[in-house]
Amino acid sequence: METEKVVINIEQRNLDTEIKNIPGKNGNFNIKEQTAMMNCDGQRLKITMVLGENELAYPLGDYEIDYPKSITVNKYGNLEFARRIKLVPIS
Repeated sequence: METEKVVINIEQRNLDTEIKNIPGKNGNFNIKEQTAMMNCDGQRLKITMVLGENELAYPLGDYEIDYPKSITVNKYGNLEFARRIKLVPIS
């Protein structure tokens, strides 16, 4: 049984990033975000991805999640996505 791939699509309207200023206990900090569309199991969902401070927005195209760089094990031993999901272009 073949499983459907999760595809992240960056469209023209998703090329810009948004900087959010978040208050923290040691002062404010910025979070840079980019929206995208995720196609998973026949559903199309809008998602928000956190980018690094100096990381450029992903260009137009279709991407897959780079799982080795995008998953982590939390302190309870559970698998979860990392704060910053990394994408690789689908060729």
